Amino acid sequence: MDVSSLYTSITHEKVIAASKRLLEKSDRSSNSTQLCLDLLRLVLYENFFLYGDTYYVQRQGTAMGSNVAPANANAYMDSFEETFVYTDDRFKQYVDCYLRYIDDIFLIWTGPTDILQAFHQTLNSVYPELHFTMQYDPARISFLDTLVHFFQTYRLQQSSALLEQPP
Repeated sequence: MDVSSLYTSITHEKVIAASKRLLEKSDRSSNSTQLCLDLLRLVLYENFFLYGDTYYVQRQGTAMGSNVAPANANAYMDSFEETFVYTDDRFKQYVDCYLRYIDDIFLIWTGPTDILQAFHQTLNSVYPELHFTMQYDPARISFLDTLVHFFQTYRLQQSSALLEQPP
């Protein structure tokens, strides 16, 4: 799965709430947490940029080149996963592996395809600004410029050596 245009889709309020949640889970003092959140608000709400001859303020999302963009996206996705992904019964039942790099998600689904599609639709229904794309294949899938193959592993009856049978 991939989250389309994550950096520019996240609302400032949701980034701040996700960051607050993570900061409060840390061992930071309340003053330190408040300072971090105040600085984050400054970065998000006072983000001016020049396009042509006109200055603009970015009202939603984080600019792709901003130093805080990856941290904001990770905080947001962590909060989203804790609230909507890990608590879903289908996730608990059918996901054997779940890996995420910022907005790219790799998961191994062991259940029926129609339930996977329903899970995907549920993720897309949470927030209107958030859109997950999905590609699935029982034999191979691309993830972060890597082609991942699934193949059966067989044990020889009289040896502990493994034979791998490519698809």
